[in-house]
Amino acid sequence: MSIFDHWFGSTDGSPRVTARRDDPRLVQRSNVAVWLQRGWKRSGNLYSGVYASKWGTFRGSIEKRADTWIVSIQPPPEMSNNPRWGCFHPQPNKAGWYWIHLAQPPRDSSDDGCVSSIIVYVERLISESFRIAGKR
Repeated sequence: MSIFDHWFGSTDGSPRVTARRDDPRLVQRSNVAVWLQRGWKRSGNLYSGVYASKWGTFRGSIEKRADTWIVSIQPPPEMSNNPRWGCFHPQPNKAGWYWIHLAQPPRDSSDDGCVSSIIVYVERLISESFRIAGKR
């Protein structure tokens, strides 16, 4: 048996390592929405805050209009190297701000869950962009 199979389960999908619910090493999932954990503010359908990464924080906002999510960011220059840069569109009246077109809208049953999913996605794009730029 490989070390991978030992820790992550066998290739046939059966788990090799299990934990009991009362195991003190288990980390309980938080029920607090990511946007609240990250310090974002909400005013009606508009959420504003910063997307965080180990390379810095970048201002952004997320707004729900009807069934559409409007995602904005002041991206770092490194994001222009990301393969998804084509999804970024400059905002005509806000220098340095971009809208992000989401190919797939979030599918959470609540607005809190959708906003949290968007924040995590954008933060992942930021991290990916810095790695592509050669910054570890």
